[in-house]
Amino acid sequence: MSSSRDDKHDDLIYHPPPPPETVVETEDPEPDPATTAVVRRSRILVVTVIAACGTLLLGAIMAIVLLSTGLISSLDRKDEVAEPRPIVAAPEPVDEVPAEPDDTVKTQAQEAAEEAARNARRTSYHPLVRTGAESCGTLCSSLVQEVGTQAGDWTVDAAWADATRHVNARDAASVGFVRGDVHGTFTVLQFASDAEAAEAAVKMRVLLGQPSYTTALFENGTGVRYDFIDVVNAVLWHPDANSDEHLPGRLYLVESPSIDAPDFSTESAFELFLSLPI
Repeated sequence: MSSSRDDKHDDLIYHPPPPPETVVETEDPEPDPATTAVVRRSRILVVTVIAACGTLLLGAIMAIVLLSTGLISSLDRKDEVAEPRPIVAAPEPVDEVPAEPDDTVKTQAQEAAEEAARNARRTSYHPLVRTGAESCGTLCSSLVQEVGTQAGDWTVDAAWADATRHVNARDAASVGFVRGDVHGTFTVLQFASDAEAAEAAVKMRVLLGQPSYTTALFENGTGVRYDFIDVVNAVLWHPDANSDEHLPGRLYLVESPSIDAPDFSTESAFELFLSLPI
């Protein structure tokens, strides 16, 4: 009986829990050299791959930028030269045709004949030859009144007289002037109309040669004047139907030897032309 009471008494007594077990921390074992080398190579490989990828990406970006810039520049240049170029057609083949002889080319014989005609024509006016038996018809008498015996500083030294009726003139008269030792001849040819006088002027140009200068006679543009520069200079002129204060159908000619003046405006023929009151 006493032992059971002791057991109950022991159950009523407080027994503290046992102390916790002490945990002993253990250090991780150091990796061996082989493992360390593998880890290091892995890290280097990863870094290398990342750097290569970055380089490729950067190069791709730069290539895209350069291509875009070049494309834009190319488009700009195309816009600048967008104007269409003219298409030049290839020249068509031309069949070679032998050149025909030029009828306008004068032979030496023709030139000699024309020169002889000009010389013959001029000797009939200059020097003015007087025989003492010259007549003075209607035109001649009219010109004595119109022109007189003085033209500026030129004086008549061979009186008015009938002249040869060249180029189919109805009437003709001439007079000789002198100034110092320079002589000049003034000839007037008369026709039925201004149109006939104009046709006669063309024929006179054949006799006198190619004019060196052609111009209007008056400031209003009417009339025609031809200047001939040669050993014997000449001024040929005629009014036309639109010219004021003129007798119709007249052709005028002044001739005088050249004095070798530096300009035709100071040659004796042109100065006599300016001095005449007609």
